[in-house]
Order: sequence, then structure tokens, then C-alpha cells
Amino acid sequence: MARKGGLNLDTIFGNVYNNIVGEPITPRKIAIFYLIKQLFRSHFGYRAVPSTRQFTVNDKTKIFTVLFGLINVQNDMSYDDFRKIVRYLDTEVRRGIYYTFVVCMEHISKGDEHIDLRVEDSLYTGKREYHELAVYELPPGKPLLFMHSKSYTYIWLKRIMAEWTKMTQDEVYAMNERMRNWIDGKPENLLKFLTKKPLPHSIDCSTRARDWIHHRLYEIQIAPSRISLTQAMNYCKMIEVTHKDVFSTFLLQAVIYVQQQNPRMAIECIKLFFDKSMLKINDNVVSASQSHKLAVPCQKPLRYAPLLQGRINRLFGDMGTARTLFSESIQQAQLALDETCNRMANIELTAIEIIKSGPLLEVTYQNDDQGIDKDKRVVQQNIHRGAELDDHTNMDSFPNDQEENFELHEQLIGMAKELCVLEDMLYARYHIKSAEHMETGLRVNACSDHAQKTKRVNDCSISIAISNLLRNGMYHHTMRSCQSMLNTNFDSANPNVFSHETEAYAITAVNMVYACMATGRMRKTFALLEKIEKIYKPEYNWQCARHVRICRLIVDFERSFLHGKYEECENSIRVLTSVAPTEAILRKALITAIKGRLTEGLVLLMEYETYDVLSKIRVNMQMATINIQLGKFDTAEQLLEECVKIAQCTTLRNIRAMISRRAAYILLLRRDYRRCVKLLMECNEQVAMHASITERILHNFTIAKLLRLARKDPTPFLAKAREDAIACEWKTMQKLILAESATYFDSVDNLESRDKVFDLFSDLENETSQTIPWMLI
Repeated sequence: MARKGGLNLDTIFGNVYNNIVGEPITPRKIAIFYLIKQLFRSHFGYRAVPSTRQFTVNDKTKIFTVLFGLINVQNDMSYDDFRKIVRYLDTEVRRGIYYTFVVCMEHISKGDEHIDLRVEDSLYTGKREYHELAVYELPPGKPLLFMHSKSYTYIWLKRIMAEWTKMTQDEVYAMNERMRNWIDGKPENLLKFLTKKPLPHSIDCSTRARDWIHHRLYEIQIAPSRISLTQAMNYCKMIEVTHKDVFSTFLLQAVIYVQQQNPRMAIECIKLFFDKSMLKINDNVVSASQSHKLAVPCQKPLRYAPLLQGRINRLFGDMGTARTLFSESIQQAQLALDETCNRMANIELTAIEIIKSGPLLEVTYQNDDQGIDKDKRVVQQNIHRGAELDDHTNMDSFPNDQEENFELHEQLIGMAKELCVLEDMLYARYHIKSAEHMETGLRVNACSDHAQKTKRVNDCSISIAISNLLRNGMYHHTMRSCQSMLNTNFDSANPNVFSHETEAYAITAVNMVYACMATGRMRKTFALLEKIEKIYKPEYNWQCARHVRICRLIVDFERSFLHGKYEECENSIRVLTSVAPTEAILRKALITAIKGRLTEGLVLLMEYETYDVLSKIRVNMQMATINIQLGKFDTAEQLLEECVKIAQCTTLRNIRAMISRRAAYILLLRRDYRRCVKLLMECNEQVAMHASITERILHNFTIAKLLRLARKDPTPFLAKAREDAIACEWKTMQKLILAESATYFDSVDNLESRDKVFDLFSDLENETSQTIPWMLI
């Protein structure tokens, strides 16, 4: 009968027999093999002559400890060193081991015997009882085997034998010559015996290559600065050439290209990975015999290839392609009833709508063709689909490891519920389920977590909670929470190195910087920021480094602004525009208005569109202050009333005091001092608890000015404002506070205090001649 047509595995993967998982053979490994043969014969006997005394448990513990050490030595040792280790077994276990081993080696050295890496059948089946027992000895309950079939040494032995059986006659001859030179102590010339360059020990066989790839994938996700991406890529190329059966090398290459910000090559490697792993061995023997096909197509690439490619597109901002790929992945997962893939794709699709690929939590929709109404509908469907599926049905990504399935399930549930929390944060709304969702992420690492999947979800939940504290003005709570999380992120071996360099820890670190800056700890702010910049470098970890870069630009802007260096502020804004557009437009409008171009600053804000709650309020408040300076009080009041409506029923605790201070400006300019003071005094406690240091300065200064105009003593509030201004090094505001103090002392004829204030003012005037229109802030 003619053979039916089918895919030829040899043409796809090369020679399958040559790709068998083996162990590269060296003279040291041959010596280990012969030592194991001699130990086996000492345990069971040789041929028809049984051993009179088998090894005890204590003897076998010493033997296999030595064997394990010899097998795992990465650098080859000399024959003399090897004999010293065998002599240890001769003295500690049984006399005669050293003698029989040396005799075997001498036979090979003299050419009396050729290398034969085969063992007796009794190695697999031998369960021989003791030959003789003394009268006073009790017979053992079970015969003591030499080694178990699932032991590390046994598997290593089988790999050596597999490698030996596929060697050609010329390679066997060359190995015999290498072995004789090793025993005689002659220097070895590998170029003479090897037809290709020897590989590093960590990737010299398929098993170690897979293990190396597994560890590199883990390290790139956890601490990418610990590995050299160039060296890792070179190793991947070696594995690709020498180990055709190790397809995961393309997956590692894709991850490295993502770290190097090369999306095109990353997608190419993802395609190669799924193309080469699309076939699996046919488990149905009847079908294989009838169709003459050793392999059948695997349907997993249809589900997971669009998922991984879409994730790369999302990371690099191609949202339209990513959305299409995730939708395709969801459809294929539903057809195959693969709940894991379905959940992953829904989470990624939701991430597009909420966080996109940006480092900040904001919604602008400036370049989105889908429209906000459609996006809202998609967000609701995907979020609830991901968060409400708590069952474990069809979670069979790891058929042989139910514990791994459970960890993956917990990770996906935690990620879906974190996205629900992020959506609530985005719109600053109270939601009863938000606390439950956050609690799910915080307790998700209650399982064993071998690969630290759920730990990353747990860290992410903590960083999200800390970011929410910062958004709501709880700066001291933020600092304590950040300190608590960062204190546990040090390597036990090296306390100066972070054990995890993930995005969660990077966000926590920059939140610590923001909190320090908001509370006026300027020296600590810059010291901590310099330390963070040394850890999260763009060439190693660009996804974390972008958070640090934004933090550096904002901190530099604030320092230049407080020192009155507005030209330097514009330099920071120029770079900030591409990475944080909302932060850039607010600061650009402020600097433009300070320079006297009020209408231009107002137009910038009016043309900018944003849809998240916090950004809307900030833009409207900035527009209101500019309208106040232009004398358009009615327009400013309308904008502030809109801010109040948006801020109602939100979690933003520091916003209401900021709105009240700007409303007080209108009352101040209308000379309604009584209502103005009452409005500011009502939010005095709220400012003390949740306001930043600049907000406290402006609040206290405004109250002091009102009290002076009402002919009351403003010095307590001026003292508080000046103390905070000195702490944050706001020199232009210090000048304004001193000028207000001098005006008050002059009005009450306190000339001595006025002259002291003039002297302090003169010193500051020598440092900076800039002034600041404080009502614009």
C-alpha cells in the first residue's frame, strides 16, 4: 500500500534522531560512567558471582553525594584529581573500589580495551537478595536497589548512553584518543578532535539549554539588570543552530528584543516560536498507524500567538492592531473552550482601554478612532468578564501540574480585579467592590507560588494602593507604605541590591519621591531619585525607567519653578510633552501665564481634551485662575462650580480645599473679606492633613493677606507660610511673604521688625530677582 502523504518532520526540524536529548561526552564523564559500573558491580556482583555484601544506606549516601558532585562540576578536572576523589570512596565506603577503577582506566590507557558506555541489564532489573547472612543477622525486609529509575544519577546515565549511541565511528575513535591523553596527563587539543566549537556548559545540551532559557526568562522579568542582554542573545543564537529541538530560544529572543525596544524583531521571533512548535507527537496510536503521521497539528498557536503578538503591539503603542489580535484570540479560545486564554485576552483587551501603553493613569483619547462611548462599553464588558469568572473549569494550561494551574488561575483573577480598581481610581469614585477587589490582589500569594506569579500580582496591588493614597493627598501614609514595601526588596546576599526590579517596585519608588517632594523633604527627594536612577536604567529596563524619567522631569521642573528659573522649566516641559502630556500642558499653561501671556495659556488648556476625573478638575482649576487674572470672575466661578460637581462623591480628599482657595481669590478681589476668611478657615483642617507643602503655603498666605486687609494680626499664618517656604526652598514665595510682613509691620508702626524684614528681603533679592503672581498657582 502506498504511503499516505503527510508532513515530513525531518525537513522541518532536521534529523530527529540527532536532536535527541543527550549529555555531551568528555573524558571526565566517561570516568564517572566507569566508576558507576564498578560501584554497581560492588553492590550486586559481576555476572554469575554475586556480591557478598551490598552497600548500606549510609554507604550509598556517601557514594551518590560524591557522584552528584562529580557530575555537576562545570570545569573539567585532571585524572589525578579524579583519582583522589575515588580514593575517598575507597577509604570511607569499601576497600577495592579504587583498585578496580584504576585497573579499568589503565586498560583503556594501554589500548587493551575500547570505551564502551553500556551497562548490564541487571542495572535496570537487579533486585538480588543477599548471598549469605550470618546467623545472628536478621534478613532485610526489602532488597536494597542500587539506584532508582527516577533518580538524578540514573537519568544522567541514560542521557550519556543516548549520546554515545548516536556517535559515528570516527567520533568514537577520537573519543578513545582523548580518553587516553586524559589518563596519561597529556595536554588536550580540542581543535584536533572536535569538528565544531564547544558550547558553554550551561547550553551544551538540550536539557541544560532549556533550563538556562527558563532562568533567563525569569530574570528578565524580575531583575533584567543582572544579565547581559548581548550575551544572552549570543547564547540564543548558539542554541538555535545547535539544538534544533529547543524552540523556546525564540521566545527568549522575543523578550530580549522587547527589552531592546525592537518590536519588529520581537514579533518575528514570536512567529518563529509558534511556527516551530505547531506540531506535537500523535498520542493516538491507531490514528498514527493508519495515517502514517507521527505528528499532528497543535491548536494552541491559534490562540496564544495573537495574544503574545498583541501584547507586544500594546506595549509599543499600536492599539488598533493589538485590539484586533486580542479579539481573534478570544474567538479562538471560545471555540476551543480554553478559559485560561480567554481570560488572558480579556485582561489585555481591558488594559488597552484603561491604561493603554502609557506609564500614567489618564484618559485623553486624542488619537483614538474608536470613540469614547464604544470604549466605555468595551471596558465594562471585559472588566466584568475577567473579574466574575472565579471557577476553575477548563484551567488546563499545565495538565500535569494542578498546583501550577491554581497559581495561574489566582494570578489572572487578581489581575482582572486590579483593572477594576484602576478604573475606579481613574474616575475617583467610591465603589463597595473596590476594597474587595484590592483585597483579592493583596491575599493572592496565599498559595505556594513556585514561579512567583502571584507575588507579582501582590506587589502590583500594593503599588496600586500606594498610588491611590498619593492621588488622594495622603502623603505621610504614602511614605510609610512605600518604606514598608521597599524595605523588603533587598537581596539577602547583597543588601545594596534590589531583589526585584519590576514595574511595581519602580512605581512605589517614584511614589516615595513624589510624597517626599509634596511634604517638603527636598534633600531626601533628590537623594532618593539619584539612587533610583542608578537601579532602573533605560538600557536594561525601559518600562520601569520611563516612570523614573517622568519623575525626574517633574522634580526638576518643581525645583526650577521654586527657584524662579522659568527658562529651565520650559526645557523640562519640552521633554515631558512626549511622555506625560497632561502634566506637560498644565505646566506649560502656568509658565506661559506667569510670563504675561494669559490668553495664550488659556487657549492651551481649552484645546486640550481629557476625560479622567483628576485631570479634568486640574485643567478647570488652572483655567479658573487665569480667568481670575483676566478679570472674568463669572467664567471662573462657572469653572470652579463644575469642579465642585465633578469632585462630589469622589475619593479625592485634597481637591476641595484647592477649589476653595481659588474661589477665595474671587472673593478677595471683590473685597468680600469676611466670606473669604470663613471659606478658607472651613477647610483649614483638611489642608493640614491632605494638602501638599506648596498648597499649605498658598493657603496660609491667602489667609494672612485677608487678615491684614481686615486689620487683624496675620503674623501666625505668615510664620507658618515662611517656615514651609524655607523648607521647600521656594525663594520667590519667601520674598512675597516678607513683603507682606513688611507691609503689615509698617501699617502698625513696628519699624524695628519692618527693618529686619527688609534686610532678609534684600538678601533674597540678591539671590533671585524673579517675582511670582501667586494667584496663578
